Amino acid sequence: MRLILGQMQKDPQVLSEPLKNPVKVQKIQKLMHETSFTKEAYEKYIKDYMKSIKGKLEEQRPERVKPFMTRATKQIKHILANFKNYQFIIGENMNPDCMVTLLNYREDGVTPYMIFFKDGLEMEKC
Repeated sequence: MRLILGQMQKDPQVLSEPLKNPVKVQKIQKLMHETSFTKEAYEKYIKDYMKSIKGKLEEQRPERVKPFMTRATKQIKHILANFKNYQFIIGENMNPDCMVTLLNYREDGVTPYMIFFKDGLEMEKC
């Protein structure tokens, strides 16, 4: 999956500003809801996905391996603890090697937010 951020950031490795409207990102990227994940299926998927990203980081950016694994592991524990609150979003081509993005809502129940694993994104300039 490619996330196009345009001029929002100078350093393509660091997302310094939160996305203002994640639902617009979903629409732009032609993403669709994937509702077939069970908790067990997501655990298997995310384990394989993390292994894939870790391998790419070891080749391309070894200094990112430890921070990625530490932060992703913490986030995944939170996701699994709150699994029922998330909607799972995947690209329209349903590529199993791509990141499954998570959609949830803030405490107000109205404000959406999405979770992306930064090291799994490919940045492009617009």
